[in-house]
Amino acid sequence: MKRLPMVIIALISFTAIFSQDVSTLAKIESNYGDGMIVTPDGDILVSGGYNKTTILKVTPNGKVSTYIDDLPGPVGMGFDSKGNLYVSNYTGNSIIKITPNKVVSDFAKNLDGPAGLAVDENDDIFVTLYGAGFSGTGGKILKFKPDGSFVEYFTGNGLQDAIGIIFDNQKNIYTTNFVGGDLFKVGVNKQMSKPASIPNAKINQITYFDHYVYLPSPNLRKIFRYNVLNGKLEHFAGTGEENVTDGTLKASEFNMPNSCAIDASNGKLYILEHKLGLIREITF
Repeated sequence: MKRLPMVIIALISFTAIFSQDVSTLAKIESNYGDGMIVTPDGDILVSGGYNKTTILKVTPNGKVSTYIDDLPGPVGMGFDSKGNLYVSNYTGNSIIKITPNKVVSDFAKNLDGPAGLAVDENDDIFVTLYGAGFSGTGGKILKFKPDGSFVEYFTGNGLQDAIGIIFDNQKNIYTTNFVGGDLFKVGVNKQMSKPASIPNAKINQITYFDHYVYLPSPNLRKIFRYNVLNGKLEHFAGTGEENVTDGTLKASEFNMPNSCAIDASNGKLYILEHKLGLIREITF
C-alpha cells in the first residue's frame, strides 16, 4: 500500500503526456495568413501575407477582429521589450514599427523580400530574406539595431528561400528554407549547421518552446518538432490526410498548416490553417 501514491502519480503523469489534443479555436478569412505571434496580453496576431493588408487579432476565446490595416503584405512579426511590434512587409520590401498605441512608422526600406522576423533579448531585429518578386533567392539573414542600422548577419551555406526564424534558449538561431524541408542552425559565433531535414517538405513560419522547434508543413499536412537537446526530429501531429479533424495529436488532421505561434505563459501552441482560415490549438 505504501507504493500506491507513486503508482497514482505515475498514471497521472502518463495521462498528461499522452492526452494532448488538437482543437479548433477560431475561423478567420479563407486563404488568409502567413505569420503568427502571441501578444504580451495573450492574444494571437495573424499577419495577412503578401497579398493582404491587415493583421488580425484573435483572443484566447476565439473572438476575431482587425488589429491594424493598410500594410503592404505583412508577414513576419516580433515584439521588443517595450511592446513595439515589428512587421516585415514582403510586398512592400520593408519593415515597419508599430507602438503599443498603434502608431506606425517606417523602420527599414528597400529590402529583398523580407519574410521571417524575430527580436532577441537585446531588442535586435533579425529578418530573413526570401527574395522579392517570389524569386526565392534572398538567402540572407539581416540584423538590425533598434536605431535602424543593420548588417548582413548570415548568408550562404544552403540558405536560399529563407522564411521561418526563431531563437532557442541558448541564443542560437534556427531558420528554414521554404522548399526542401531543411532546418538550419546558426550558432552565436555564426557557425552554420543543418541539424535536420524533412524530405519533400515545405516549411513556412516556425516557433520554439521548451527545447523544441515546431515546424508545420503545409504540403505534408503534418506538424514536426526538433529537439535542440538531443537532435531528434519527430512527427508531432497530423495524419497527413487533407482534412480538418480535431482529436489526439496523431489522429488529428490538417488541411494546410503553414504557420504557428507559442503562448509560453499558458502552454499553448497555435497553428494557422491558411487555406481554410482556421486557428487550431494544442495545450501542453
